[in-house]
Amino acid sequence: MKINEKCADSVSFDGENITINEYYHIAISRISTKEKLLAWIDHLLEKNWITTDHLQQVIEISTKYHGYNLHEDI
Repeated sequence: MKINEKCADSVSFDGENITINEYYHIAISRISTKEKLLAWIDHLLEKNWITTDHLQQVIEISTKYHGYNLHEDI
């Protein structure tokens, strides 16, 4: 299996870090605003192994943890 074929089970959250594919760690404190989340999405899109499932899970974890609503104005 190629690394970019791993999806739902390849993103985890331990309360402090979002981990993608068991080796790429993002501290949740670094995604504390919608603007920072957007910057992280932009950064992750540069990775050739990132998938839309990874991005969806990062977004879901971040918004639930920090309580911001993506449907409100930035």
